[in-house]
Amino acid sequence: MPGASPGERWDMQFPDENRIVLHRLTHAETKPEAVRLEKRGRLTVGVNRRPVNPAALAEALAEFP
Repeated sequence: MPGASPGERWDMQFPDENRIVLHRLTHAETKPEAVRLEKRGRLTVGVNRRPVNPAALAEALAEFP
């Protein structure tokens, strides 16, 4: 495919049986989150500065079967 580079990712859509639509996917740059370990009772848990959003967590887990 002209203009494509190795390692690029594409989303393929099939609007009808005669066409294929390709969309180049971009990679979002992320920084690792600093997590500190805390002892809570008998458990050791990781705590970060940002609270967990329950709605976002439920949405992300809904993608898995």
